[in-house]
Amino acid sequence: MNTSTISAPDADPHTTTPWHRLHPLSPVVRSARHVVTIIVIVLVGLMQTHQHHADHRVDFIIVGIAIIAYVISWLVTRWRLVDGVLHVESGLLSRKSSRYPLNRVQAIDIAQSGVARVLGLAELHLRMAGSGGNNGRLACLTLTHATQLRDELLAIGRAERAGMDAANIEAAAEGSSNATPGPASGLIDSTPLVTTDPMRLILGTLSCGMGLAALIIGLALIVCASVFPHAAAAIVAGGIWPFFGFIMALYKRFNGDYKLTIHATRDGFHLHSGLVQITSETLNRERIQLIRLQQPLLWRAFGWCRVEVELAGGKVKKENRGEGRILRPLLAVGPLDTGRAVLAAVAPGAPECTHPAPRRALWKAPLSWRLLAIGSNARYAVSRRGRLGVTTTWVPLVKVQSVRASEGPLQRLLGLTTLHLDVAGSRGRATLHDRDTSEALQLLHALPKLCAQCRRTST
Repeated sequence: MNTSTISAPDADPHTTTPWHRLHPLSPVVRSARHVVTIIVIVLVGLMQTHQHHADHRVDFIIVGIAIIAYVISWLVTRWRLVDGVLHVESGLLSRKSSRYPLNRVQAIDIAQSGVARVLGLAELHLRMAGSGGNNGRLACLTLTHATQLRDELLAIGRAERAGMDAANIEAAAEGSSNATPGPASGLIDSTPLVTTDPMRLILGTLSCGMGLAALIIGLALIVCASVFPHAAAAIVAGGIWPFFGFIMALYKRFNGDYKLTIHATRDGFHLHSGLVQITSETLNRERIQLIRLQQPLLWRAFGWCRVEVELAGGKVKKENRGEGRILRPLLAVGPLDTGRAVLAAVAPGAPECTHPAPRRALWKAPLSWRLLAIGSNARYAVSRRGRLGVTTTWVPLVKVQSVRASEGPLQRLLGLTTLHLDVAGSRGRATLHDRDTSEALQLLHALPKLCAQCRRTST
């Protein structure tokens, strides 16, 4: 089996490389997730039923079927590069042949699950422009192979987009293949923009959202079991599943945000994070649809915030969590000054919220009217909202796809209107809450022209 990387001469898009297979241990990595799930279900079942000698043959049969299926998938999956297009063939009964033009690739990410890290393997994930979730993936390759292949494919894609000739493409690929493999390619500055502090991440995770809910449920279970010791087993059995669900959600978020490090690259921003599952990806600036800065209630007392961006493309269900997300954190938990520095790097010249909502909005939103505000300039629109926590959203006008106005019965009575600025994405929207109706109508007519002007100047 040939698992070597594409050599520099083969990088010429007018040549065809031999077929390559994935690493032989790929089925082990891909089936490990199902094995762990079965083990957890069995352990929780034992806690609930106390039947330590229960028959779990069905569970082991399911695990065996999953392993056999992934072995067959590995046997029938192969890939090669033909004329600057990555060909991937897979499927046994229903054969699937996919083509991924490298000049349409926006980013190539590397992901490692816990088992893949132990075995020294990694998954290569291609994010295509306008693919609607139909992205390519090679799971798995050795980490060194995946890193070198990513750099070579990106070099070929950049060269083709720039209209370089075959000799320049070969030189670009050779330069990337001779580079020392690392977590990122094309770094503008080796110093990271920001690295999330693990201790602050732990405190921040437990003091908001699911973390706070998990703490409350855990304390409630302990108190109830202490007050009613005769029913402790039933109480724990009844509350273990909700508590387990919160713990798993917390783990996934903590793993995705652990030691989140951001570098600026010529392709955008490179993100590297993970405790057990490692994800290394590059965010193209063109994919960023909006930027959010969040300050939950308890975080505001410490001056902490979270910065995340929403990307173009639909959410898809994948084995590795990082593949399916359309929201990416740039700062998991950090000081507000650090959050503003990240914002300045991602959205230079982003305006502040300088126009508060009219005072009569108090009658509609008594808990949030003091926080409601908007702002704009020639490139961005921004809105702020919240009741206990605060969320500020910046939208590049070049990304706005539609502008809508809505009024409820109480808003009409108070002379208020809400504007919605929609961008690509399932939740892509900035909402300008409870503006004066005359102001909202002016914005409704002015914003489409500003957006069109931004699109003309950006081309």
